[in-house]
Amino acid sequence: MLRRTDLKPLLILSFFCFSLMSFAQNKVLKTEEVNYKSANTKISASVVYPNLKGKLPAVVIVHGSGSSSRDNPWTAAYSEALSIRGIIVLHPDKRGSGESGGDWKTASLFDLANDAIAGVNYLRNLPEVDTNKIAIMGFSQGGDVIPIAASESYKIKMIIDVSGSVIPLKEQITDEIIKMGKREGLDEEQLRKLKEINKLSFNYVNDRTKWDEYESELKSTLNSGLGKFESFNGFPQKKDIWVWDWLKLVGDINPIDYWKKLNIPILFIFGGNDTQIDIRKSTDLILDNLNPLEKNFSFLFFRLNGHALFREDTNNFIAEWLKNSGEH
Repeated sequence: MLRRTDLKPLLILSFFCFSLMSFAQNKVLKTEEVNYKSANTKISASVVYPNLKGKLPAVVIVHGSGSSSRDNPWTAAYSEALSIRGIIVLHPDKRGSGESGGDWKTASLFDLANDAIAGVNYLRNLPEVDTNKIAIMGFSQGGDVIPIAASESYKIKMIIDVSGSVIPLKEQITDEIIKMGKREGLDEEQLRKLKEINKLSFNYVNDRTKWDEYESELKSTLNSGLGKFESFNGFPQKKDIWVWDWLKLVGDINPIDYWKKLNIPILFIFGGNDTQIDIRKSTDLILDNLNPLEKNFSFLFFRLNGHALFREDTNNFIAEWLKNSGEH
């Protein structure tokens, strides 16, 4: 457990190390290409097996935003690293990506949560899997999906959030835009304009009669010279594109409402140099809403790491955490 005051040094958790001999033995892996259904959507995935006998813990990878398949270097790195350490990993193509069916652009967070549950159900039928030690592991925006999935399925026994914010998606997007603007060196007046356009974009999401107001302000701003900044150029400039419907579908869901429902072991992993999410905002919200006397949750917080966090010592910890049913 982590107290609020423990966040000042920003990580004091010990890690487990493997011997070189056992690490080398486990590095022989077997990969099986599989398909399964999530409702009427085909999901294609790889199951990676360690070179070990007996029933083993298992984890389902849950991708972040946009298109993401098994070729994603971030999730692929974790898939291999955890498999080497004795964990069976189900690494799918996100719906609408790779060989999976469906379309992530029209999928709600509940659709993606059902995809994760379908992966868990697939793992439960494998004779090599310890069904009491099945976890789901969300990356970035996958952190919005995994508490929904775990709140809907008792078959999920543990949950891991890697660089995933716990605040509503619209607020996450706002934080990311402002962080980008600050990295680009925007002054206070330019940041104020950035927030104004962002607000107008959300007004259009909520009320489709407000396009002219948003479009006029965005064009004027881009033509003023601020269009040279990526933070301004990233705003959608077309009225009838998928992003507006997608934001309407997912933007107002509050992940913390689902985190509060969980009574299973939770592991949050954050990097102090994350350029996409406001780490302090998320950790404060977690500590304000998840009572450490009632919930089994832990933080790994690495001050110098960024959003796409990947560390060998972290993989050692995660593997042992899964083997010990979320205890450490």
